[in-house]
Amino acid sequence: MPRGRTIFTIIAIIILLGVITLAIFLIMKQKVDENINTVILPPDTGQVTTNTPEVPAVTEPAPEPESVPLIAPTEEEKTRGFLIKTAAAFAERFGSYSSQSNFENLLDLKMLMTERMQNWVDSLVVAGSAPATVYYGLTTKALNTEIKNLDATSAEVLVSTQRQESVGSEVNSKVYYQDILISFVKEAGLWQVDEARWQ
Repeated sequence: MPRGRTIFTIIAIIILLGVITLAIFLIMKQKVDENINTVILPPDTGQVTTNTPEVPAVTEPAPEPESVPLIAPTEEEKTRGFLIKTAAAFAERFGSYSSQSNFENLLDLKMLMTERMQNWVDSLVVAGSAPATVYYGLTTKALNTEIKNLDATSAEVLVSTQRQESVGSEVNSKVYYQDILISFVKEAGLWQVDEARWQ
């Protein structure tokens, strides 16, 4: 083989090897670039790996709760609520007495009473103002309240109570149950207690 041809063949082989090497390098570089840009998602374990970029979760807005329209109570419902609460509180205070309290329970309730019942309380206080020689006490707790009658100007409310009576000392006591019927009248737009009768 002539020398010129051999040199040409060697140069051609070197160029060909260079082109092949360059091609392999470019292919490898492209694969590395593709791997860098490819996100590999792990199985759905709820954990984030170091290779996975953190993606903020997209949440649907919570549905608006259905608004329930508020229904204002009627005048009768307001009246019934007032009578029930007032009768229960009145029965507890009216029925709780101590020989040492000098009728404070009744005097405290006078602002809720009609003039007729206030006069009854005043006469009771005067008649019973003699000092007691033996301790006597009653404690009353309202258990249940029921409206028996109600019209525009009068009402009757029955209150079931638990009463604890003590004579001589608070250690000597007995518990019993008693109802009280409380009569209301409406005067000048205000409900007032006109009578309270133990049943």
